Amino acid sequence: DEDNTGAVDNILRMINAFNAKNEFDVDRDPSTTNDILFKGTFQEFLSYTTTKLNLQTADVQISFDTYSETQFHIDYARSSMSSVDLNEEGVNLLQYSKSYNAAARLMTTLDEMLETLINRMGV
Repeated sequence: DEDNTGAVDNILRMINAFNAKNEFDVDRDPSTTNDILFKGTFQEFLSYTTTKLNLQTADVQISFDTYSETQFHIDYARSSMSSVDLNEEGVNLLQYSKSYNAAARLMTTLDEMLETLINRMGV
C-alpha cells in the first residue's frame, strides 16, 4: 500500500534527523557566521543544554545566596546602629523619672523653706 510507505519513509527520515550530527548555533540566521554552540545529535544537544542550564542555575543560586547573605549583614549592621534598644530606653526612662522626682522634691523643699522664711519674718 502506497500510503504506508510514505508514513514509514517519514518515520525513517525523522529517525535519521534525530541521529544525525548537526551544528547548533545561537543565531538562526544562516547568513551570519556565529560560533557554533554545539555539534552532535539532537539527544546529545539536549543533554548538553540540560547540563549547561543546571550549572548556570547552580551558579545563579550561589550568587543569589551570597547577595542575600550580604544584604542580611548590611541590614543587621545598619539596624544595630540606628535602632532603639528597648531595654536601654527603659533604663534611661527610669533614670530620668528618678531625676525628675528628685528635682521636684528639691523644688518642694525650697518652696516650703521660702514660705517658712516669709511667714516667720512677717513680711
